[in-house]
Amino acid sequence: MKHLAKFRTENKIRQQKYRENKKNCFVNKPPSSFKSRQSFSKALKKTNSLLPKCDKKKKVIIQHLAETFGLIPKSKHQRTTVQLADKLKNDVHNFYLRDDISYQLPEFQYERTRRDHWDTKPWSIFTAFLWSKGENFSFVLPSLDVTHDKFVVDSALKIVLNHIETVPNVEEINCFSDGAASQFKRLHFRNLTRIAKERKINLSWQFFATAHGKSVVDEIGGTVKRLVWSAILVGGVCRSAEDFITLAKKKTQKIILIEITRNDIDSSKTKLENLFKTAKSVPETLKMHSVKVVDEDELDFRYYSTCSQKKTITY
Repeated sequence: MKHLAKFRTENKIRQQKYRENKKNCFVNKPPSSFKSRQSFSKALKKTNSLLPKCDKKKKVIIQHLAETFGLIPKSKHQRTTVQLADKLKNDVHNFYLRDDISYQLPEFQYERTRRDHWDTKPWSIFTAFLWSKGENFSFVLPSLDVTHDKFVVDSALKIVLNHIETVPNVEEINCFSDGAASQFKRLHFRNLTRIAKERKINLSWQFFATAHGKSVVDEIGGTVKRLVWSAILVGGVCRSAEDFITLAKKKTQKIILIEITRNDIDSSKTKLENLFKTAKSVPETLKMHSVKVVDEDELDFRYYSTCSQKKTITY
């Protein structure tokens, strides 16, 4: 009995010491985000498994994380640049100043170029390309009218169609363009019937998909503008549509250049205003990509040229 009582007393003392040590451990230990040491060990093991095996890469990543979370001050990147000698810099600069390396425009030519570029009135350009069995023709028709509306389009078509009359044995004209409604749709549909009647020819019009109308006519316009700009750079003056045509003709003879004058546009406006009053709205205009003149006042509309379904509009 004495030994049992002694054992119980000593065990009680040990338990008290253990509780006190455990209490002191929690008091002196800084607070942790982990509830237990086991959860901390699991997180550490998982993080360590995700780190690269290379010790150098591990060090870089850990250092970056420590800097990100403010455990250590961020290191300043030391930029290293190659210092070139002043003589080498001057030699390179003088090399590119040579006339056989870089062409230098004289100052008075530069001022003239800048003035000609900015101090002019804007104008528009109507471009067209004609395919035929015999030969092909390119058209660039500048105009001081920047509205580029249906009357300008009619004036441009008149110039192109007049040239087509010089081509022998033309029985049908099939036009392709983008789907700009203000230029080639709506009221323009009514104008197609008039053109087919006056020219006594089969006429149809195909439209590209919306925003996909890039074709050879865009290249023709870009080519002519580049040629005119190159002429301006060497002293040419371009202040009007006439100057534009003059400079372009000096650079190329393969493109037909004719100005659409104000008189041409006014004449088209006078002729078409009454005709457009009889025009009708066409349903699903945006979806229609093929139009064909059937009769004097009748048009066939199709979703595309080979579509079997069609809608007929009679004016």
